[in-house]
Parts: sequence; C-alpha cells; structure tokens
Amino acid sequence: VLKPFKNSAIQVLVIDTPGHTVGGVSFLVRSSSPTFRAGKCSQGVLFTGDTLFADAAGRTDLPGGDEQTLLRSLSRLSALDENVVVLPGHDYGPRKKTSIGEEIRSNNFMRTARQRYPYTSGSVRKLPDTLKRNEEL
Repeated sequence: VLKPFKNSAIQVLVIDTPGHTVGGVSFLVRSSSPTFRAGKCSQGVLFTGDTLFADAAGRTDLPGGDEQTLLRSLSRLSALDENVVVLPGHDYGPRKKTSIGEEIRSNNFMRTARQRYPYTSGSVRKLPDTLKRNEEL
C-alpha cells in the first residue's frame, strides 16, 4: 500500500498482476472517506493496464508474456469486490469501463482463470476499510 496522499483519505494498493508482461501491476485506488465510500466507486477504482480489458485480457504472445501467469493474475483480481470499477489501459470494445462483477459474468478469460486457479476463501483476504502502509493483499 502506498502512503496516503497528504491530508487525504485516498489509498493506493499495488497488486501484482504479471502475465501480459513481467512485473505487471494493477492499482486499486480507494478512499476511507465516508462520503466517497457511499458513491458509485465505493469499493474503489482499479487501473488494470494491459492485464484486464472489458471482455478481454492482455496478450501473452509477446516477449515476457505467459498465459498461465496472466490467468493467475486474473483470478487474483476476481477476488476483489464485484463492485470495484475497472478502468483498463485500452478501450477495445463498446465499454470504456467495467467492474469486477461484470468481468466475472461476461469475460471468458476471467471465467477460465477462476476455474483453473480458484482462490479459496482464505487465500485472499477481504480488503479492510483502511489499509496500513506495506500491508499485503
């Protein structure tokens, strides 16, 4: 977890999501402010880069790409709250944004990832309302 911005309740969680590239990460941005947590993005906004798109996932045929590693990363992301808003690195379809829940229901890559590499209830803990610096998912 990155240190909250000065005088702010915004937190950034860096999630390891390799597969499209070595060292790929996604950023979950959340606020502990009650006002923000009651809005449309109450569970946070996830910037996925080239790991996850609306109804698709990043390529793995380029140097450093690995399909099984990407599927593990997608499964890890699927453990987040279904209401997390996803902002992918590219707009390849009709939707510029999506959510974890929408991708679980409609994305074949996400479904395959969850089937091959399911997260058990204890393998990824629920994100607390507030996170401490360097706390891991």
